[in-house]
Amino acid sequence: MNHPTSSQPTSDSTSIAAALDDAVAQLKAAAGHDIPTSVDASPARQQYAADPAIASQSPSDAKATLDIIEAICGASDRREAMERIVRAIAPPGTSSTVRAGIGGSNLKWLFDCRLGWIGSGSSLFDQVAGEWSGRASRNTDQLEPDTKIQTVTLPAIGGASRCEVWVHDDPAAIRWMQPVAGTLAAALFSRPARRLPLSAGLLGSSASGTSSAVKAWAVGAVLLVAIIAVWPVRYRVAAKAGVETLSGRYIAMPFEARLLDVNVKPGEQVTAGQSLLLLDGRPLRLELEGLQTELQQAVKEHNAALASRRIADAQQASLEQKKLQRKIDLVSDRLRRLSVTSPIDGVVVSGDLRRHIGSPLELGQTLLEVAAMDSVAIELEIAEHEIGFITKGMDTRVKIDAIGGESMDLLLQEIYPAAELREDRNVFIGRIEVPNVDGELRPGMQGKAVAYGPLRPWIWSWVRGTVERCLWMIGY
Repeated sequence: MNHPTSSQPTSDSTSIAAALDDAVAQLKAAAGHDIPTSVDASPARQQYAADPAIASQSPSDAKATLDIIEAICGASDRREAMERIVRAIAPPGTSSTVRAGIGGSNLKWLFDCRLGWIGSGSSLFDQVAGEWSGRASRNTDQLEPDTKIQTVTLPAIGGASRCEVWVHDDPAAIRWMQPVAGTLAAALFSRPARRLPLSAGLLGSSASGTSSAVKAWAVGAVLLVAIIAVWPVRYRVAAKAGVETLSGRYIAMPFEARLLDVNVKPGEQVTAGQSLLLLDGRPLRLELEGLQTELQQAVKEHNAALASRRIADAQQASLEQKKLQRKIDLVSDRLRRLSVTSPIDGVVVSGDLRRHIGSPLELGQTLLEVAAMDSVAIELEIAEHEIGFITKGMDTRVKIDAIGGESMDLLLQEIYPAAELREDRNVFIGRIEVPNVDGELRPGMQGKAVAYGPLRPWIWSWVRGTVERCLWMIGY
């Protein structure tokens, strides 16, 4: 019995390996090219590699087709996908002109490899748009008549839209695309018509992932707004603020006279007893001389009546003397008050009478206002529908427009019990005394104030008035 030699297993192994290589070669020849099976291939290449139309192409054409499909699947919308198709067919430096258009019954977008995106206002776009409807029924397997333009149509499923690719002066550049036009169209029209508001990287690559992410963002935004709306904050009552004098004194005309001179002007510091203005005393002096003459005549008549024992005439003359003496005393008092003085130490707040020198002034007419400026009062005009939320001692923030820096945090010290009519509005007045050592606050300054009331939902400050009016209209 003969035993097999050691060379027999090696020969058998070699023949088996050769048979396997021959089978693989036959399979490759039948397929026309190597089917990509690398684990590093993109999902798009893996999905479309087994397509029969691609499998029937030559290896170089199949690779070009898969490269374009991979570029299409990486686009965020059809507009970008169409641009990528043109860039893949006509890379930078190519001599041929490649254009692509997309649309339905009318041309929507047009892209040129050299000119870029072409707007609807250009003549080239209008020319292509005019021929767009006629291209739908044209046979695109051959060159267009009397031109060197090759056209490939990528129709959408159902025929509602289509994409056309044109190559000028190089018809062979896209002939390999014609057999796989349906596959390229399926990849192109699988992209969304428009770019989503958020990028696919943020929301996810798949359509379902994008929709879920958008819904999650929307729900989160609604919840955040709801939380902010019902978050409890102190109820804010807005009011108009104004600076007023705290201990001001108005100086009025003591009697009818003519203004002779003015010694001060607004803004000057004055002391108690300082002369502010002078009144003309000449008419008073003339009147005093006449009264004194009449008084002397009354005294003579009184003495003569007593000498002749005319008691009734003496009494009448005595009464006339008293009447004249009272008039003399009144005129003398007015002569002593010709110089109008300040009753307090302070600043002349208002009253510029320099233009009225020589003019007659009436009794009781306001001449000047003098006020102490070491402290002032801030008055808040509170709307009457908000007075129910205002209490004495509540926190208040005041901002005077004429003064920069931070607002003042104060306590509301006083609320007037009765409403007042100011600027055609019925308001309640709140009052706060504020030190004014540096003199920054001046009477008449305006600003804004906010009083902080009880805790309420944040949105309540904005909708309370509307809600209450609606309840009133429906009978509550």
